[in-house]
Amino acid sequence: MYVGDEFTAIDVGEVLVLTLDFARSLDTGETIVSSYWLCTVAADSLTDDPSPQDHISLDADVVGTLSKQQVAGLLGGVKYVLQAFVVTNQGNTKSLWTHVACEVPA
Repeated sequence: MYVGDEFTAIDVGEVLVLTLDFARSLDTGETIVSSYWLCTVAADSLTDDPSPQDHISLDADVVGTLSKQQVAGLLGGVKYVLQAFVVTNQGNTKSLWTHVACEVPA
């Protein structure tokens, strides 16, 4: 499900931990047991990145209803789709996604 908000643009060279909150996606009593993220290039990106998944560094971390992922090495001018998947204690797999753009500082 699209979260409705974009992440704030990232500058080339930044290494950041980004977070998506699954609180509204979980049923009563449902908890997150694991998470992983995918990174792809958005269809409307003006620039390409041949290896977008390489920017997912380390393993995703779960804190309560939050899935946290470190991203690094994004390419300037590229708009990315970041999608988090979680597996729950009820055996469900759920996902949230949004965009982040990488900019070259002026």
